[in-house]
Amino acid sequence: MHVEGLVLRTAVASGSKSGRDAVVLRTATCDYVLRVAGGHPFADQRLDALVGQRIRAEGEVSASTLILRNWDVL
Repeated sequence: MHVEGLVLRTAVASGSKSGRDAVVLRTATCDYVLRVAGGHPFADQRLDALVGQRIRAEGEVSASTLILRNWDVL
């Protein structure tokens, strides 16, 4: 899957025991929680560095998570 959007840090799963701040990709149609393939699921410096930038991403979607394989900063 290829998608493009703005990377933000925002609250996800509010009100549940999975609630936390996460790095997400906001696209024209939805928000995906981002995770780098093989990376830590909750904290990844590579994702932190993308916050505030527009990217084009390639990866696989699992529920509302986009597991990134490759990305380019636009």
